[in-house]
Amino acid sequence: MQQNSIVLVGSTGLVGLELKKQLEEKDIAFDCFVRGGNTNYKLAFFCVPNAVAIDLVPQFLNNGCTIIDASSAFRQSHPLIIPEINGSTLTKEDKLIASPNCTTTFLALALYPLHKHFHLKQIITSTYQAASGGGKKMLEEYKNRTLQLRLHESEEDVFGYNAEENKMVFETQKILRVPIDISATCVRICQKRVHALSIFAEFEKTIDLEVAKQAIQDEPGLVFDPDCTIEKAEGSPLTYVKRLRPVKSNPHCLELFMLGDQLLKGASTNMLQIAEYVFDLDAISALKSPL
Repeated sequence: MQQNSIVLVGSTGLVGLELKKQLEEKDIAFDCFVRGGNTNYKLAFFCVPNAVAIDLVPQFLNNGCTIIDASSAFRQSHPLIIPEINGSTLTKEDKLIASPNCTTTFLALALYPLHKHFHLKQIITSTYQAASGGGKKMLEEYKNRTLQLRLHESEEDVFGYNAEENKMVFETQKILRVPIDISATCVRICQKRVHALSIFAEFEKTIDLEVAKQAIQDEPGLVFDPDCTIEKAEGSPLTYVKRLRPVKSNPHCLELFMLGDQLLKGASTNMLQIAEYVFDLDAISALKSPL
């Protein structure tokens, strides 16, 4: 059987299954990687834990493969990309591209258009994260109604910040390319796959609320929708800003509340959009790169 140019590494996890579905819907030919199998591909999507990615990625890179990785293993050392924000920073020499943490993606997407107008100074955010972010085991907890409201389960550092919160700080600063102050509190909730974020953002410039609303509405993939529900956000590749309001005591600040599907724009959709940015969308299977 003739080998395809694209391979999906980790096709049975929650993110891998969603990416597999999207590739099939776009009629893009691909293989599902089997451990110990061939690593000679032109494009590989990695939807596996850090340890597996660290083990396998070098083997694919040695064969000249372009890799888009969902794990956190390479986010500090390689390009960390949300195409709508910093896709233009990629070059044809970038063979390993990291996709950000789900909460980082939603946070950065909402604030990027506002930053362009008003210049970010400080972010304080609380996240309300669905079970899907914890994988199949946690999704079973949700289905069995045994998943309890709790702080994010990742390990805390000596300052009391867990790994998820530290990821948000580092990744947001890297993607937006500004050394802004960021404080995050990440909470796990009994919800299937839609993440929510409450955001307090301070800017250098005075806020014009109508300009802010229009900036969000004009941003690709971002929608200002006060009527958005969890049901609407689930299964949608869009990111929704449900609330956008000024802070009465400070004309330089805004408060936002937003929703997004963790498995889609929070993971698989962003990975596919990176590939579509790097390669010609009309011929992605042939991998004709415009870079």
